[in-house]
Amino acid sequence: MTAVDGRKSESVIEKISLFGELFTFVKESTGIAITCAYIMLLLTSMGYIYFLYAEFDIQIIKYVTFEDILATPIKNPNIIFTFSCLLLLLYLTDVGANFRAKQFAKYPNGKRPFYISLLMQILWTPKDQQLNRRIATVTIGLSLVAYTFFFAKIEATDLKEEREEMVEIVLVDSEEPLQVLLIGTSLNYVFAYDFTTQKSMVYYVESIQSITNLTLELDEPDDAPTESIEQTSESTSSA
Repeated sequence: MTAVDGRKSESVIEKISLFGELFTFVKESTGIAITCAYIMLLLTSMGYIYFLYAEFDIQIIKYVTFEDILATPIKNPNIIFTFSCLLLLLYLTDVGANFRAKQFAKYPNGKRPFYISLLMQILWTPKDQQLNRRIATVTIGLSLVAYTFFFAKIEATDLKEEREEMVEIVLVDSEEPLQVLLIGTSLNYVFAYDFTTQKSMVYYVESIQSITNLTLELDEPDDAPTESIEQTSESTSSA
């Protein structure tokens, strides 16, 4: 390859580089990039929580504080995983585009080894940069919509069907415990769903005396006989 060919190859790679400008922006303005990324995490997490609680007929916006909003990405680590996968996908797309550009420059007559042609098919990307950007934008948008809407509905359905978050709540002004599904909590409120009445309930934190996980209680009887048997066998052998 001549020097001229090398310069042509570099220009082609730069032309179809998908997010080279974005990477440069992150390097040069790391603080601004982190702030923008966290704002996107907040908005997406809040959208997810909104649709999740809407499945239980709860308008969560009425009950959250500014502190709750700031903590939504921490309480919903799935959104961080989703963003990480999207960034990895965009990075691999960029790598694939540059790899294809190099191979086009290296084999201008189209006679390439079979494995190179196979890799180019697997790493296919449009040559037009603007089309690449549109596809990437649509992919990110659809992924976030799928996360905030469809996954929220799926999680709500799983909560109702599996009932793994069943708890027993004892209120301050009532001695009778309530067995409900714990949907979630905020700084000042506890959100629950009663399968008997098929209605959601919102409790102020200070109105609750205690919350007991029913799943743990169900596990205790299974362990109790085992402990008593072990104690009996120990006393027998000592005798």
